[in-house]
Amino acid sequence: MQAAREHLGPPALTLLLDRQRIVAAGRDMAPPPAERAFLAWFARRAAAGAPSLPCPEDGVPEPAFRDAY
Repeated sequence: MQAAREHLGPPALTLLLDRQRIVAAGRDMAPPPAERAFLAWFARRAAAGAPSLPCPEDGVPEPAFRDAY
């Protein structure tokens, strides 16, 4: 397993919001707008040093999401 991880290299995700695309693990993709918005939100939070978000329970809104949108 370790050899496989070393061969793949570190995980990478590049958001190309101006082109409405992402590059994940070297693969160029065009996810739907809502998915791009979530990825951008997570990236902005990480860049700002914000803590990771818990998975919300069904039907219970996440306060950080509510505050952001």
